[in-house]
Amino acid sequence: PPTETEPTPLSAEAAKTVGVASPAVGFFVYADGLGPGLEVGKGDELGHVEMLGVRHDVRAPRAGTVGHLVAESGEAVEYGQVVLELETVEAAR
Repeated sequence: PPTETEPTPLSAEAAKTVGVASPAVGFFVYADGLGPGLEVGKGDELGHVEMLGVRHDVRAPRAGTVGHLVAESGEAVEYGQVVLELETVEAAR
């Protein structure tokens, strides 16, 4: 019978998906031009959460490529809710 095995990385780097969470309760808005496949650096603005006229920036926790956009722009979000997924590359140890 066939068995499932882990794919072997072709290099010393492995891709990892990181969820980027909302820093506050409010309405989430993506940064202009942000979309799947866009490469971002650590600290780059990904969007912001607006709460009672106060803007809370959502920034990339590390460098990577924007993956799945989980939240809709303008959607009400909760504190800690994942709003997008970031594909990062980490060196194997």
